[in-house]
Amino acid sequence: MTSDWDEIEPLASDFQNAQLTTSFQRLSELRRSSPLLIEKGLLEVIYTTDGKKYLTQIHLKKKVRDEMFVRGGRINLIDLANVDHCEQDSCDCHPIGSSGKNCNHTSGQCTCKEGVTGLTCNRCARGYQQSRSHIAPCIKIPRVTMVNHQAQNTAPDSYQYDPDASESTKENCGKCRFDTKRLNLNKFCKRDYAIMAKVTGRTTSSGGVGGGMKQQQYVPRDEVRFNLQVQTVFKSTSPSLVAASQRKSPVGLLVPNKNLDCRCPSIKINKSYLILGMDAKQSPDTLSLGPKTIIIEWKDDWNRRLRRFQQQSGSGSCY
Repeated sequence: MTSDWDEIEPLASDFQNAQLTTSFQRLSELRRSSPLLIEKGLLEVIYTTDGKKYLTQIHLKKKVRDEMFVRGGRINLIDLANVDHCEQDSCDCHPIGSSGKNCNHTSGQCTCKEGVTGLTCNRCARGYQQSRSHIAPCIKIPRVTMVNHQAQNTAPDSYQYDPDASESTKENCGKCRFDTKRLNLNKFCKRDYAIMAKVTGRTTSSGGVGGGMKQQQYVPRDEVRFNLQVQTVFKSTSPSLVAASQRKSPVGLLVPNKNLDCRCPSIKINKSYLILGMDAKQSPDTLSLGPKTIIIEWKDDWNRRLRRFQQQSGSGSCY
């Protein structure tokens, strides 16, 4: 049924005014108006014209008090007009998202399962995604570090570092020694090879190929193979590097995954690098990352310095 505003206005007005004071007079008005509102069913379950739902007397009192505070002590009494009286309904909790049928009758909040939110537990919380399980309808979104392999001319960084990596991984990185900023004759002399090479692609242990690699190479499970095109050989004790440079055949560089996690060294596809190190033992066409390896992004002004190192090492300056 629908109550007339003339019947509700004086009762609602007394009820609202009583919220503004704790004086005996106002409290008496509250005690006088509340039973009349309860008698008319206005303090059981009521739906107002603005869609608000009041379940209990306590909830209505709190709602009136809150709205009067927001509106500076005044409230639009039309919100309490034309109310439809109905029987108290259930909590309307979602059958899958909630952990039960009970709810807080003051706020209407249902008890939600892990990862579920909403008044009736009807949606996944932030950081969770919907699953097909009725037991765990929302599961945490897994963190994935995406590696985007594109064509050779447009390939981005070969390894995308996840800035949200665990603290333990960050703590275990330490200082990177492969990308030293100082290059001198002594370091040149103590390495078996010194080459300038361009990174053209990479292959993982799962067989994933990037950067235009045409055939799959064997890669150990905990390493990544970078495919190099040797452009200049400044020094080499192995004829395979010189031959690879002349034939334009690819040479591999194996880098452990743990080094890539720390960006040590930082290797990008389609970039050229100066690489110095010791000869690989397992294969003549594969270089390995060792404690003496140096990998620095190539700069054109280094060509002159390395040519000078070549001459000095050939004249017996290495010791």
